[in-house]
Amino acid sequence: KGQRSCVHPTEICDGRVDCLSHNDDEQLCDMLKCPGMCTCFGRAVLCPYSKFLHLPPFEKPVQLKSPILSLSLPGSRVALQKDMLDRYGNLLSLDLSSIKNGEQICCLSIDRDGLFSALHRLLFLDLSHNNITLIKKDCFYGLYSLKQIKFNGCYIRYINSYGFSWVSHLEVLVLQNLHIEAVQNWAFTNMNIQFLDLSNNLLTYLPSHTFQNLNKLLILDLRRNSLLKSVHLMTLKNAGDLAA
Repeated sequence: KGQRSCVHPTEICDGRVDCLSHNDDEQLCDMLKCPGMCTCFGRAVLCPYSKFLHLPPFEKPVQLKSPILSLSLPGSRVALQKDMLDRYGNLLSLDLSSIKNGEQICCLSIDRDGLFSALHRLLFLDLSHNNITLIKKDCFYGLYSLKQIKFNGCYIRYINSYGFSWVSHLEVLVLQNLHIEAVQNWAFTNMNIQFLDLSNNLLTYLPSHTFQNLNKLLILDLRRNSLLKSVHLMTLKNAGDLAA
């Protein structure tokens, strides 16, 4: 950072600062060796189609200064357990797409003690291409900072009441082409969402309180569903100043 001096590899992570201006040579030294089947780039760890059944020790305890910020496990065979991510509370990005037994993701949330309960800083979550069929209450408990979530290639048939209540910071929620058949009352209650896409699903009916208290909602896309009749105005009550 702003320096042109060279540091010998033996002086990196040796416990003594040689880059006096920014301490670059001693940063990220608290991380353990990158596990096999993974590629590590600074604080980002990528383990595509890995065969390990349990998360290897990517890092030392979470209170260290340089924890992992991005963890990608696409196509992994890792066994899902509700406490498996508890020591990764500093994650900003998490990719769990196409993982084995991915249909269990929302089944691991029990009494607000689930898979994501420790990930308060997470901004991006990819759950694409998992066999998730149900979004139930408290599935996303703990994801208070989440900005984006991806469900590409999932087959979500049902969204229960308060299914997204813990991700109130989402501004865009794309649920298109997921084979959704039913959405319960209050499924999106008290979210700050501005754009909600429910197009290309199998919806035939929307309860009157589906969009209750979505005061910031600007765009709602219901195209290419099988709604038997026009959405009643009561359904859109308190749903913001809709633009479309």
